Amino acid sequence: MDKVLEYARKVIELDPENKWEKGYDTAFNLGRYYARGAGDAENAKKYFDIAKKMDPEDKKKQADIGELHIALVAAAKKEFDKAIKDAEKFIETHKESYALPQAYMEIAGCYYRTRNVEKTKEILKTIVEKFPESEQAKQAEGLLKRLK
Repeated sequence: MDKVLEYARKVIELDPENKWEKGYDTAFNLGRYYARGAGDAENAKKYFDIAKKMDPEDKKKQADIGELHIALVAAAKKEFDKAIKDAEKFIETHKESYALPQAYMEIAGCYYRTRNVEKTKEILKTIVEKFPESEQAKQAEGLLKRLK
């Protein structure tokens, strides 16, 4: 894994202005790795910030997703109750965000991991009701069928 991280950092160094769009994807994926895989909010924020600088107008529609990943660092550490609270705070502070369906889906996943199936179902139903046209609503419908 160290070689992969080293290579990814080199890609960003070689393309700091994101001329080939590899720098952005690399920075964003490093942020996601640190947030969701390593549970390291500091490094996650560092790489999400690099990605934001490469796409200041958020044309890729990933800035809020990066913030959501940072909110879910606790889940990487298996601190699901904290991750739920942090994701709920994200929802409260990002009321118009395109990342809301994903935030609810992440909360449902945390409830499922704590074996709270009823709360999982409740959140999945919320996704279907609030965001019926979203990809997450389709996923939620499928999960609800399996959880019956």
